[in-house]
Amino acid sequence: MKFKDFTPTERNIIAEFVYSYDADILIKDDALKLLDIMYEKNMIDKEDFETFKIRVNKNEPVLDDIIEILFSVVEENEGKKIMNEYPH
Repeated sequence: MKFKDFTPTERNIIAEFVYSYDADILIKDDALKLLDIMYEKNMIDKEDFETFKIRVNKNEPVLDDIIEILFSVVEENEGKKIMNEYPH
């Protein structure tokens, strides 16, 4: 997926999640918002969406799985554009 495929709000949510992931922190709200985007953009199917939500809410290990899907769908240079836009 490309930078333009995401709204500014969606790009901010993606960047928040990646920033938290890099800091090895699970912020449930960030993860759940990202999962919503991933489902809406057909990056994950309904079954995975529901499973990931349950895992996030139970504090089960899930960050690596989510980030792996995100990085497999969003091209690297597009991801860099999203992160460069993020005001951290």
